[in-house]
Amino acid sequence: MDWTRILTPLGLTAIVGAAATYFFALLKDARDRLKKLESDLLKSRDEAYGQIWRLTGALNLFGPAHSINCSTLSGQLTDWYFSKGQMLTEDSKSRYFLVQEVLNLCSLRNIWPTRPSDKLLFSGDKRTIPILRELRTTRLRIPDRGDEGSYELTELETHFRHFKEKCNNSPEEIPQDDAWLLLQFLMSAFRSRVTNELGSRTVIKSRAKRKEARRDAP
Repeated sequence: MDWTRILTPLGLTAIVGAAATYFFALLKDARDRLKKLESDLLKSRDEAYGQIWRLTGALNLFGPAHSINCSTLSGQLTDWYFSKGQMLTEDSKSRYFLVQEVLNLCSLRNIWPTRPSDKLLFSGDKRTIPILRELRTTRLRIPDRGDEGSYELTELETHFRHFKEKCNNSPEEIPQDDAWLLLQFLMSAFRSRVTNELGSRTVIKSRAKRKEARRDAP
C-alpha cells in the first residue's frame, strides 16, 4: 500500500476530522448521561425532601397538640431511610440515627412526647419560637443559636447524652414535654441539614459524577 498517497494533507485532514467527530460524539454521550443522572437525582431529591418534611412535621409547633407514638414514627422514618437514605451525607446519617435513638429510648421508657401547653407557648408577651428556645435552654441546657442547622453533631450528641442520663438516673418519670422539646430540636436540626444538602445543586452534580465514574470503572 502506498501510504504516501493516503497521508496527503487532504487525507490527514479527513482522518483528523473523523477522529474529532468520534471524540465529540463520545463527549456528547457522556454529557447526556450525566444530565440524565442529575435529572434523576433531582427528582429523587424532591421526593425525599417532601417525605422527610411530612414525617418530621409530626412534632408540630402550631396547630392541635398530640402525643407522639415513638414506635410508629420510628418505623416510618426507617421506611424513608431505606428508600431515600442514599441521598444523605455521613453527617446527616448520624443525625438521623440520633433521632432514631431518642425515639427508641422514649418507646422503651413508655414516654409519649407531648408539646408544652398552649398557655405556656402562646399566651405570653414573647413570640412562640423564642419561648420554645428558652424552654430548651432552661430544661435541657441547649443554648439558643437561632438556627437549628448550625449545631454540630457532637453538640447534638451531648444533649442527647444528658437526656439519656436523666432518663436512666432519675427515679421520677421524665416529663413528656421535655422529651418533646429534645425530639423536636433534633428533628429540626436533622431536617435543616437535610434541606441544605438536598437543596444543593453542587451536591447533586457531585453525586451524578461519582455515579458516572462508577459506571465507567472496569
